[in-house]
Amino acid sequence: MSAGISDVVRRRRNLIARAAEQRIEFAVAARQWREPIAVASGAFRFGRALRRHPVPLVAVIATLLWLRRRRVLLWAGPLVAVWKLFRPCAGQSGVRGARRTAP
Repeated sequence: MSAGISDVVRRRRNLIARAAEQRIEFAVAARQWREPIAVASGAFRFGRALRRHPVPLVAVIATLLWLRRRRVLLWAGPLVAVWKLFRPCAGQSGVRGARRTAP
């Protein structure tokens, strides 16, 4: 082989080895984020489910209020605040009634 080709081959081997090391480093760094991302994903799924099906949440809140009538005024402010937070997001979830199908 000529000197130019052997340099290219040597450089290619070094790049492949460096890429393998970087993949391992990335896998180690990404491993620490797996659990927090899973928790956040579950929280978002729970929030979307509540937005699609608010009746169970309203039933739970009504039950809590019924059980603790003295605290109705304490619950009213936070409940109104949460309602105002989620109200602007109601129409932003895309086409209503559309279902995703597996490819």
